[in-house]
Amino acid sequence: MEAVKFCRSFFNSEKVLMDPGVLPVEKLAKIINRSNTEIEIILENRKKNLSRKKQYEELLGENNVSFYTGFDDSQKDRKAEFSAAALPIWFEVINDHQTFFLYDRTYTGLISSQLKSAKVLEKIESCLRYLKEKKPAAVFFMATPHNIDTFIFAKVAEFIDVDVFYFQSSIFPWRSHLYKGVTRMPELVRFEGFLEERNDAGCVNEYISSKRKGVNDALPKYEKDRLIKNKGKVYNFFNDLKSWWNKPHFVINKLLCYKKYCRVSSKDFLHCNQVQYVVFFLHYQPERTSLPEGYGFSQQLIAIRALEAALPEEVKVVVKEHPSIFTNQCSWKERLPSWYGKVVSDKTIIADMEIDAYELIDKSVCVASITGTVVSEAFFRGKPGIVFGAGPNVAVKSNMLHVYSSLSELRTFLEKVVTDGVCSDQDKEIEFVLSNVYCSSVTGLTDCATFAEWRNGGNNAYRLKSIINYCNFIFVDE
Repeated sequence: MEAVKFCRSFFNSEKVLMDPGVLPVEKLAKIINRSNTEIEIILENRKKNLSRKKQYEELLGENNVSFYTGFDDSQKDRKAEFSAAALPIWFEVINDHQTFFLYDRTYTGLISSQLKSAKVLEKIESCLRYLKEKKPAAVFFMATPHNIDTFIFAKVAEFIDVDVFYFQSSIFPWRSHLYKGVTRMPELVRFEGFLEERNDAGCVNEYISSKRKGVNDALPKYEKDRLIKNKGKVYNFFNDLKSWWNKPHFVINKLLCYKKYCRVSSKDFLHCNQVQYVVFFLHYQPERTSLPEGYGFSQQLIAIRALEAALPEEVKVVVKEHPSIFTNQCSWKERLPSWYGKVVSDKTIIADMEIDAYELIDKSVCVASITGTVVSEAFFRGKPGIVFGAGPNVAVKSNMLHVYSSLSELRTFLEKVVTDGVCSDQDKEIEFVLSNVYCSSVTGLTDCATFAEWRNGGNNAYRLKSIINYCNFIFVDE
């Protein structure tokens, strides 16, 4: 991943549009009111944002807040000049395979491909009209644009040379990076004068230590809570009936998927010393971490096939499902029973759900995922990793981490891993990674915060704090 440097005053006197997502309104408004940058809040035109819009208007004024999506059907005065300008952008957007994936995920109704295409063109024209009127130098998003409206808006902005920035979690969930560019290989933003603050070093060390322990210490709190609710089981049919009684198609699909998974999965390979394998951990879907951040690999079967093609003949691929598919919602749009049958091949084994994920990691030669944090967790356990998309791990520079760029380079990396193993000085490699993370991310923890406070407080709360702190650094000149 390439890093791009900005001076801290880069956005001074510039106009910036910001989609704040769920950032705390009062804290962000305070930053905007103190900033030398002209920042306008833009919100998706949804019911849930009506009260948020009113809050921002009270704190910033009506002229500094607007909706920027959801106008395509109401634009009856469409002008030919915008249709002409939208045409080259249309080819850019419609040729991106993720456009229709995101459309189908955002809108659930049955609709023809012709009408989808017409609506995409309307959205492009609407975004173009909006951006031509506002004339921003840059657009900021709280996270990767991940529905059809925000994705098209970002694509249109980039096409007319408006820089698009978004915040991305680091391998430590309470820290955030800033990325530039909605692409599989975004640029990592670094600001001149950015201090390598290590006030959360104690929490970092405890986090690494927890990931080197067993599953009880390393499992995320939300997954522990779901397992407790399921009485220690990955799948509990009766709990599903209680939780999803009003959506029986989800209940039935999950039951059938779980039964199929059990039939095609195995645990025998784990006790065979002659079986070498790369373990691939599936993502829960639908989620931003696979679509759009997986880019060409948002359909995870493609990543599995790439591993099969790149591995030496004697090395297998072991695939393990994300537990949330069975402890949470299992949408038929993302998983069907037949899908698991397509995963299995003479080269690929599906791992039994009861197998400890960390035992799988420790006995593997390498760990792979689309963008999952499991790759960095494996790194802390001394295992090399592979990522296929643009998530937290692409900001990490390490000889033990491979970010997919081509099949030939993936093959070279895997041959080296299988033949030579991992690096000899693990502590030195970790320190190198930490240095890179510290100098390109902002923490959401206070100086006196403990690891236990972060764990009990939840990932999202501290991630939001880190983004607020980063905004304060960028936009408030102190």
